Amino acid sequence: MSTESPTSSTIQNHINIIEKRSQINPKVLIGGLGVSLILTTTKWFSSYVTCLVGVLCPTYLSLKALESPEEDDDKLFLTYWVVYGLFTVFDTFTSFLINRIPFYYTFKLAFLIWMFMPNFKGAIYVYNICIGPLFRKYEGKFDKGVQKILNKGEKITDKAINAFEENKDKILKGPTILKNKLKKNE
Repeated sequence: MSTESPTSSTIQNHINIIEKRSQINPKVLIGGLGVSLILTTTKWFSSYVTCLVGVLCPTYLSLKALESPEEDDDKLFLTYWVVYGLFTVFDTFTSFLINRIPFYYTFKLAFLIWMFMPNFKGAIYVYNICIGPLFRKYEGKFDKGVQKILNKGEKITDKAINAFEENKDKILKGPTILKNKLKKNE
């Protein structure tokens, strides 16, 4: 008769599935997840841990992908960076609300790991289900918006260059004038 409880058997089954899909030694996986869980539940380290894991690990894997002859891994990590970038924008502008969710950084960490692990391909899933269809639907509007922003940026840059050209003598003399005024006040 087995002394193993149904709960420990279920946990072991999940560990085996995760090990098989991630190809990570269970001790390393459990240790890393345990440390990450502890660190993401503290206010001081949570954003640092998610940033380090969400950026450094995929950066390393992206470099490895770029150096490999296969192209599938290049697509995975290009897709990861697209999804990560959009997620970061969303996260930044909603942080005043989202950060109040209990264990938010723990969930964020799990989401980022799921997205960049080659065996899960979560980023490709998110892109195919959400981002890709929206982008294709509104691509023309995005292009027009980007062009409008670029045109305005060019006009502002031209105005700044013209203003500098018209006032360059004053601008270049400014530090000398300031220096002389400071000397007089001493």
